[in-house]
Amino acid sequence: MIIRQFFSWIKGAPEGSRKDAAGALARAYLYSDLGEEELEEAEAALTFLLDDSSTPVRAALAEELAQGQGVARHLLSSMITDVPQVALPVLQHSKDIDESDLIDLVATCLPEKAMAVAWRCNLGAGVAAALAEVGDAQACLALMENKSAVLVAASFERLAERFGTNDEVCAAMLARTDVPVSVRHVVLRGYVERLRLHPSVSTGDVGRCADALVVDAKDKATISLAWEASEDDMQRLVEHLVISGEMTTLLLLRASVCGCHGLVEAAVQKLSHVAGKRVQQILRRPGSLAAGALMKKCGLPKRVIRLLQRALEFWCEAEELDLPHWEKARLVVNELVALRVELEIAELGDLEDLLLRLSDDISRSCAKLRVSKMLEAA
Repeated sequence: MIIRQFFSWIKGAPEGSRKDAAGALARAYLYSDLGEEELEEAEAALTFLLDDSSTPVRAALAEELAQGQGVARHLLSSMITDVPQVALPVLQHSKDIDESDLIDLVATCLPEKAMAVAWRCNLGAGVAAALAEVGDAQACLALMENKSAVLVAASFERLAERFGTNDEVCAAMLARTDVPVSVRHVVLRGYVERLRLHPSVSTGDVGRCADALVVDAKDKATISLAWEASEDDMQRLVEHLVISGEMTTLLLLRASVCGCHGLVEAAVQKLSHVAGKRVQQILRRPGSLAAGALMKKCGLPKRVIRLLQRALEFWCEAEELDLPHWEKARLVVNELVALRVELEIAELGDLEDLLLRLSDDISRSCAKLRVSKMLEAA
């Protein structure tokens, strides 16, 4: 009876009154203890209101229905295909929309609707994959910033492929904790590649060729990832580096001199096909014949093996000292530079250049660390 009276009243009611009535009716539909006939009448009234010519009236209805559960499918369908003001609250919040419907909608909807879907709480992997495949940059940025969204590795890879030059999306991706280390490396590599476009690099103002700068920056980015990687992530990072052709002698030398032992061990294990525990045992005595043979098995040239062995030997000694990590690294690199003649480093070309640059870089790191401690004390 009440619903029928509502129909009689609403025909001549002004927009503001219809808007208030729409919200009240939606709340009654969701939360009141209605009988079967009353529920059917309420659904009929809601259906009628979703054809109202006033967008604010329909939006008021959507705001309420988006927060509840048990909303009839035809009501949801009407709202999510309406204008954004009506559709967005439902797309972002309603728990009654099937994942399959969301996937279909993402493929054809307006960008702002896709963004609303991307912000859904606990968004499923299937919808996230659809957004990663066809969503625009803003929708995918929202997806990356939605920490409750569930994404599989393939979705992150697709996002890196599509938006590798979009700094906002890349930054949001790197801020997540569930991004595979191989994808993080691809994103960082993209940042570094764009260094070529910087005026200081393209004009040669920095004193080195663009290619050398980019390679150097890539290796630094790789080392920074390796520092933070778990054992499993380290294996995946090394696998990625080998497949992509970025596991170079320069990278191995940088890792060994900087004391990034996890990366060195994982790389040697991967390249030599020797079990991890055995690799660790052998590298505990890096100057031994066994260590030399292991590195030869990795396919490393003789000129590199001797330098790597000495770097690892110096680190074994440095680890016994009560010094900060970068102070130890400075001792190691200075020992190597002091042995330039004995190690025939002058004949190693690019390796000599890297060693000297590492000496400068590590000295700068130590100086910054010292200044930081002085400032803390002050």
